[in-house]
Amino acid sequence: SPVRRVLLAILGSAEQAYTPSGLGAVFVFMAIGGFWAALQAETRAVFWGGMVGIVAVLLYTALTTGAVLRGELSVTGAFLLNHLLKVLEGMLGGFIAGARMEARG
Repeated sequence: SPVRRVLLAILGSAEQAYTPSGLGAVFVFMAIGGFWAALQAETRAVFWGGMVGIVAVLLYTALTTGAVLRGELSVTGAFLLNHLLKVLEGMLGGFIAGARMEARG
């Protein structure tokens, strides 16, 4: 179902998360999360946006460490790239929020 695919994409926990629609969902949600977090901060918007991505990676890692250790989930290049993109997308959201705050004065 579409809802399941989006949830899996956010968590990055299945092969479906690495489809174009799954990666697109991760992009949208991490950018929105970074934007929202950066709006709450008065300074360093890109930093706080990136922190959203880092927290997402840490949560995913905590949820899947057992599966990786049991060999049920392999750590591939796409797996690592997905984590890097989460951080970069959060930073993008922070950048957009920072530019918006700066434009408003």
